[in-house]
Amino acid sequence: MSKRPSLAETIESLVEASDTPFALEDLVQRAAARRDTTVSAKLESSVKKILEFEAPVFRGDDERYVPRWSWFAGAVFLISPTERELELEVLVPGHRFVPFLSPSRNPTESRLILPQGALVASKTLELPLSEVGIYHSLLDPLRFEEIFPQLAEDAAADAKPLDPDHRVSLRVFDLSRFYAEHGMQHGDVMEATVLDYRTGSYAIACRKKATLHDDPRATPWGAALEDGFSRALEALGPYETIEETAAWAYFLAGPRARRNPALTLGRLIESSPRIELTRRGDGLGIWWKGEDVLEAIQQEAERERRHARPDTLEGTLTRLGISRTASEVDAIIRDELFHDRRSIARIMDRILLGRSPGQFHPGLVAVLELQVEQRLQRIAGSYSKKRDAVNGPLRSRALAVLDAVSTFIIRQSPQSDLAGRDASHALLAFMQGMAPIAQIVDFLNRASFDAREREATEATLAMIESMLPGILDSLNARMQTTGSARTTATRSRPSRRKQGGPPGSAAVVQIRIELRRISPRIWRRVLVPADCTLGRLHAVIQAAMGWSDDHLHEFVVDGTTYGGSNPDFPDENDGGLDEEGVTLAGLGLRTGRRLYYEYDFGDSWEHVITVQRLIAPAPKGWKGVPRCIAGARACPPEDCGGFMGYSHVLEILATPDREFDEDDRTFKEWLGTFDPERFDLESVNRRLASV
Repeated sequence: MSKRPSLAETIESLVEASDTPFALEDLVQRAAARRDTTVSAKLESSVKKILEFEAPVFRGDDERYVPRWSWFAGAVFLISPTERELELEVLVPGHRFVPFLSPSRNPTESRLILPQGALVASKTLELPLSEVGIYHSLLDPLRFEEIFPQLAEDAAADAKPLDPDHRVSLRVFDLSRFYAEHGMQHGDVMEATVLDYRTGSYAIACRKKATLHDDPRATPWGAALEDGFSRALEALGPYETIEETAAWAYFLAGPRARRNPALTLGRLIESSPRIELTRRGDGLGIWWKGEDVLEAIQQEAERERRHARPDTLEGTLTRLGISRTASEVDAIIRDELFHDRRSIARIMDRILLGRSPGQFHPGLVAVLELQVEQRLQRIAGSYSKKRDAVNGPLRSRALAVLDAVSTFIIRQSPQSDLAGRDASHALLAFMQGMAPIAQIVDFLNRASFDAREREATEATLAMIESMLPGILDSLNARMQTTGSARTTATRSRPSRRKQGGPPGSAAVVQIRIELRRISPRIWRRVLVPADCTLGRLHAVIQAAMGWSDDHLHEFVVDGTTYGGSNPDFPDENDGGLDEEGVTLAGLGLRTGRRLYYEYDFGDSWEHVITVQRLIAPAPKGWKGVPRCIAGARACPPEDCGGFMGYSHVLEILATPDREFDEDDRTFKEWLGTFDPERFDLESVNRRLASV
């Protein structure tokens, strides 16, 4: 029995079959008939949301929806081959078809039709990476990864930009005959007519340089597009991709923009007195000439916050400045129910990402707590742990990633001004690149999904889990460096790199140990034997971080707790299974997976241990002794009160002695010569030598 299509698939099919504009009510009725259901306000709301955010349509001033494929059919645009392409007698697809190609289509799969009706052949060409970028600069960085997935994997694996001379294989159109027949020279253009927006089929002809208009803005086409881009920027704001902005600009420009083009899209933007290409994150965007797009993004966020209404959960979160969505709150509630917990205080702590409610407006916090309590009652009333058996574990993992991302952003935001504009763009690129994890969280709130959808979701989640530690390391270093060079688009985006094998196939495991809830971060990168038990790993963590092993501890791996022996009660352990009975290899942890280590249940020093690399064979000279290869900042003083107490430590150290009261002076004396910025790699490795 075939699976019933989702509502989104039904709407996509109906839009595909529509070649004229349609009203929302008409589509709702057709959707109800197709799905053998009744028209309702809920169905209408769902259809409208799909049209606004998913379906390939434009919404006109008359509130009617226009299928993009039908609007772009027959549109004419220009492509200007570069001197290099003319020399090689090829055309690189790249961004040449923006916005006349469906974003779901890979441009390398497009087709060019010659005037005689013949299909242009394609071939594979190798070019240095330095030459490839200019043909793809108008595409979103994620689209670049789709075209060149291997580049994303290579750059992510190396954790550094690829060499500009790195050779890239790409599919190109073989236009040797076309160029020869028309005697094409630099400055001549190809005129392309859209035959099919969905599949990327275009009829091409030659236009000589002499036929092009000197001042495109003086033509109906140029004047219409200038107006179209202005209207698009006003409507869409600073967030949209070049592809989406350009698509709306052409639509809002009206029929005049579909005929008699005077320039390529790139040249039009270059010559415009009103708009320009501007850096946004690790890609490009279109914005008003001379205006700061980062400032515009900040202003837009502040405007949304001021105008948000606290009578809805989304509005309350926005007014409080909490970067959570209602869907994420629902996911947190379901996650708590999945783990048999119903504490409002715990749910609020997770929503606030561990921050004190005192940091926020008390009245709005009270409203939020009431809304969360109501939401908990509603969700708990119909929640079934049995039905959630598939979604539950995936949701927990997705929320852990989302929390790590949100916490990182919170920690870094105060530093962005110090790190300069490059760091601000890097942070923006990171936020854009992590958008899929929020979509996964939203997706997992659904009651059920089939095996194919689950497999795809789990693969995407595993890829993000694998990539995130390296991305955070790279971005953190970048945030600390003023004016650092811009990295390739693939670095701050999750790549399609596959997970590595389990530690059982490796001799050495590279792990990263980081204290949670501490800013700036305190971390160590350590090499340990794959046969290292959790008991020995406890000793490694103590030595690497600088703890004195005066308190109890425990590990948590995939929900299972492991503990060590308690000296006060030799017949008991700290909790859970015996940590001496399991090794890293035995746990089967893969690259990117995490385990958690808590030390001192009073101060609750929580550590995240991330598997970063699996090394086989062992490095030359390896003798099985754990070795620290990098780290940052000193371990907090023992018994200083956990992460909140450590904040007080930093405050005391930053306060002039003359402002101390008696208690502060006593505390400062207790701290002695403690330097939070000190990290001595040699000392760490001397301690590790005895582990």
